Amino acid sequence: MSKNRNAQPERLEKNTALTSASSKFPPITIALPAGTAVGDFSYVVYGKHEDGWVYWDSQSKSYHSFNAIKNGFCATCVNTPDISGSSSVTINLPYNQPLPKGVLVMFHGKTKGISVTGNKPAMPSPTTNPGERFGLFEINYVADQLDIDITNIDQMSLPFTVESSPAPFPLSNVGIPLTQEELIKRFQDTFKPSSEFHQCLDVTNKQLIAPQDLLSTQTAPDALSYAAPVLQAPSSPNAFENKSYFYTVAETSRTGETPVSPPVFGGFLLDKKGQANAHAISIGWQQGGKPAAYHSRNSCATGLNIYRAEVPAVRTGAPVPAAPANLSDYKLLKSISIADWNKQPGFTYKDDSVHYENPFKHPPVNDFSFNSLSNWFDQPLVDFFTHYETETFVLYQFPQLNGSPYGTLWTGHVNCVSPNKGRAITDQKYVDEKNKKQDIAATWQWGDGSRKYMVLQLVGNAVDPNNYSNSQLSKASGLKKGEFQGTVLNIYFPYFYENAGPLHILPEPPIFKKQFAGGSLPPAPEKLQNSGYSPSEMVFGCSGTFAFLTDPDALAQANGGLLASRALANIQNIIVSALNRGIAKAHVYAVGPQQYTTHCAFSKKPVALQTSPADKCVPAGTYTYYLAGVLNDGSVTALSVPQTIVLHKAAQVELSWLPHPKALYKATRIYRQSQLGFFVLVGEVVNTGQPLTHPFVDTNDVKQVAPHEFYPGMGSSDVAHCNEYSGFLHRDWSRDNPNGVSINSLVYGFPYDDQGSFSTNIDYRNNLPKQITVTIKG
Repeated sequence: MSKNRNAQPERLEKNTALTSASSKFPPITIALPAGTAVGDFSYVVYGKHEDGWVYWDSQSKSYHSFNAIKNGFCATCVNTPDISGSSSVTINLPYNQPLPKGVLVMFHGKTKGISVTGNKPAMPSPTTNPGERFGLFEINYVADQLDIDITNIDQMSLPFTVESSPAPFPLSNVGIPLTQEELIKRFQDTFKPSSEFHQCLDVTNKQLIAPQDLLSTQTAPDALSYAAPVLQAPSSPNAFENKSYFYTVAETSRTGETPVSPPVFGGFLLDKKGQANAHAISIGWQQGGKPAAYHSRNSCATGLNIYRAEVPAVRTGAPVPAAPANLSDYKLLKSISIADWNKQPGFTYKDDSVHYENPFKHPPVNDFSFNSLSNWFDQPLVDFFTHYETETFVLYQFPQLNGSPYGTLWTGHVNCVSPNKGRAITDQKYVDEKNKKQDIAATWQWGDGSRKYMVLQLVGNAVDPNNYSNSQLSKASGLKKGEFQGTVLNIYFPYFYENAGPLHILPEPPIFKKQFAGGSLPPAPEKLQNSGYSPSEMVFGCSGTFAFLTDPDALAQANGGLLASRALANIQNIIVSALNRGIAKAHVYAVGPQQYTTHCAFSKKPVALQTSPADKCVPAGTYTYYLAGVLNDGSVTALSVPQTIVLHKAAQVELSWLPHPKALYKATRIYRQSQLGFFVLVGEVVNTGQPLTHPFVDTNDVKQVAPHEFYPGMGSSDVAHCNEYSGFLHRDWSRDNPNGVSINSLVYGFPYDDQGSFSTNIDYRNNLPKQITVTIKG
């Protein structure tokens, strides 16, 4: 699972002017860890040419086509260089051939290669390449412009750093400067066995697996492969023999269960004359022709639920009856731990009774709540959507198209809607550039009015050029036409029949009852991909309702393609990123959408002034600086990408940052964090909208003011849940070498981590570096 390239990060263009750039595609040198044996390192480079997908062959020094490989794994695309007598490998890709949608994959140890479907290669993942160690980054080389991007979204098994020069600040050195052994140790120190995120560590394969990948690989047990009647005539009439039975099994955890295995016929209990000739049925799994111990399919499984369905008795030799198709026909026969199952004589369960452990319990329609992470975001989602039932969601979205002078002011609330094809989507009105409230003409493209959905419904308005986030437009003057003015978008409360079914979570907060119809949740909206993902999996993976690029109601409106793929996608991006970072609607404090990220960014490293007055100095130590924007209503954004400085003696510290529009922020705040983690406010500078006339200087005149941090209170029960896996990967190694993980806190911890520029995306444009050095840490 890679990030969604269709959704662009919501950010301002920054000055990335560079000098001394290369005039050719830079060589990529891969420094290998000490002790790498011959044959232990291999790599693949692939991308897309006009005539199809291609891979780089180091022997012929040319690109070869994937067209000969329809489906399966490609091993011929794997380059295994001879590293005898060398500690590095250099890849020289041609300058005169583009490589859009390119990927460099580095393997340590054995690999079966790259998965190919329909001649199209796919990035390796824990699903496609289980047990393999690899690291990768994306390469996009088009029209002599280069963009690379380290991707840690799915897994982490081969940490590395990337250095290049020249490169946009602060991206000259990015990545994770730890060995895999040290990374795992820090993960184990952070997430004890009692933590929900402890399961993201695959100890056997020495790999960290992202929550969304962990959830997507949950599977039902294999079908029972052993089902045999105990051929012994009963001593007295028994109702058990008067029926035939089908069996199916689910794995259970402390929080739920998987969907069930395919049903299996238990065998004939009557002879050819219709007389009972068996008094029980033994069921289990076999290996090598005989029953064997059960091994769980899912890491968090602790038990099994055995379900049984009844059909009329059939005689030996008669056709096997059809298995009941309705899950409600299967009743819970027995719950048993996996440990107790494997203690049974012969590794089989003997069924000889008409009775059930719970005749009212039926198999689940999905695996919702089986893994505790599958409902990790239930409370934040309920809080978020409930909050905006009464509060107004306000977000200024920057122009999504090149050349658009202004963006769009999106406003709205959470409403209960009943999609009905041809009917108006909303009765909300938008404000145009003449301060007039106007109706929205958009109509539903699907539905019959019988289903209810809770949606965050947003309408596009005109823009106040003096205050982008001003929602009191009827009182403003000089309004400008919004880019998507007069349109409406829906963000769905992500609980549907497919991914939640009959709810067994939470004490049914009011928002659920509004979405119920006939005692059940509604089916997912039409055209929604990944509708079976649990709501929390949608948040972890930025998928489902948070990546609804095919929304038919958006596509049918003016500029519908761009409205769906840019405007809607980026709003979903913003919301889901805030949920992952734990700031969308926290228990301790709430921040609005315009505060979820900041457009403030340092333009260079902090500088210690050597001629500082002794009485106005920052004491010696290690300090990390952050910026935050102050909106025109006085509210403050979350923090920027940090910068760290080590002061060997007391000194003043000089700081510089890039300009940002006055209509966006009225001031810039500067925070300082000590190595122990304590924050102080060291200054607030009025924003003129122009570059700084002179740098800001920290003279240690501080105030005790707490900022809005990402991943607040990780591991604490008194704040909103966040993606703690991502929070771990974002621990700033530059600030805290002994405990940190990523340089300057930059990493792809989840698919939309480019929000606020916190990813490792290096856009060189046409200022190509002279060399790219990848250092694998081992």
